[in-house]
Amino acid sequence: VDDGLTSHEKSIIDLIEKSGKGCLLFVNKWDKIKGFSMEKIIRSIKKQNTFLSHIPIIVGSALTKRNIDKLLPTILEIKENMERRISTGEINNFLERAIQFNHPPMIKGRALRIYYLTQIRTGPPTFVLFVNKSELLLESYRRYLLNQLRSEFKFIGTPINFRLREKKKIKT
Repeated sequence: VDDGLTSHEKSIIDLIEKSGKGCLLFVNKWDKIKGFSMEKIIRSIKKQNTFLSHIPIIVGSALTKRNIDKLLPTILEIKENMERRISTGEINNFLERAIQFNHPPMIKGRALRIYYLTQIRTGPPTFVLFVNKSELLLESYRRYLLNQLRSEFKFIGTPINFRLREKKKIKT
């Protein structure tokens, strides 16, 4: 219980994410664990591994079949999330709220301008963010937008591809 995830397990999860596949984590052998609640184990794993925040964790036992019945519904939910398409209007309403709640920071006196966000693919969901200058988007703000997007549209267990594209100004 105290060991948490091994570096090998973390690299497997990273590989799954990078290959654009859905993921859930099943913590097996619950029948061998004494003195811990399932909720405590899940909280501990997520606290030690913040990159797992969007990945469902199920604690159970293959031997006793505890929580095995939760696997298929969770897998089907992840599959549905992988195939979810969101209209550009819906996404941009979300984007406007996210920006109003937390404006992008200024960098060397220059402001990032975010024009719009659109989904270009599913399986995994892939979004393109149109901005004035891509170098003005800090990694922390990119993560903020990604986490807000994941939360708003319930992309549980699903990797999200998030690309930037500079919108060229038309000279008149």
